[in-house]
Amino acid sequence: MAVIRPHPMTEEYRATPEGYLRVSSVAPGQTFAPGLFPGLTIDLAALMGVTPEPQPENDVRPSELEQRDREGA
Repeated sequence: MAVIRPHPMTEEYRATPEGYLRVSSVAPGQTFAPGLFPGLTIDLAALMGVTPEPQPENDVRPSELEQRDREGA
């Protein structure tokens, strides 16, 4: 499942026994590569028909899954 909004982020979720888990967040102007479809990439700016504002590299938040991996959970 993916939630696509023009701003500020597109988020990908995965169903788990505990509920939905956010697995990625993508800022406008970046490429969305959903884990459910390996090899698929979506240019979000082109899809929305907008020219994205530059996003700082650190503006993308780690997903809950990435955070769990970093914490060793």
